[in-house]
Amino acid sequence: MVNTPLSPINVIDGASVRGHNGLYVLGCYDDRITFYSQQVRAIALIHALAEQEHLRNNPRIAVVGGGAAGTAAAAAAALACNGEVVIFEAASDLLKLQMGTDRRKLDPHLYNWPQSNSDDPVADLPILGWDAGASTEVRSEVVRQFEEICGRAENLVQKKTP
Repeated sequence: MVNTPLSPINVIDGASVRGHNGLYVLGCYDDRITFYSQQVRAIALIHALAEQEHLRNNPRIAVVGGGAAGTAAAAAAALACNGEVVIFEAASDLLKLQMGTDRRKLDPHLYNWPQSNSDDPVADLPILGWDAGASTEVRSEVVRQFEEICGRAENLVQKKTP
């Protein structure tokens, strides 16, 4: 296998926490992070873990945080394996930052400008996809799809933390 920057091994290595086997962090301390890029990173990590057979024995998976990355990672993990997936979120709702404002717009290809696809309003994701729009609308669509996955994948549990 060619070891490209986005190869499964490099994706896993980039998210790994040194000295803590099986612990991965997405997007912490990064700049220019968007709702879409967090989802892409999370789905890519779960795909890489599955491809490298880290999910083959149905591990217990804890996802800390119900933001864009956490929600996508939990949904992807629940679909990729039969192990228990638990998403921990302190807020009463998932995707809390996207609640309560119609003035904040989310666009999946915001940083692609001036490339030709920068005006594409569709987040072409394999799960939890959405179209550009007000953050409350995007949140509603992503949460609806997440809840649909929860209904199909009986191994996904959401827990609130105090």
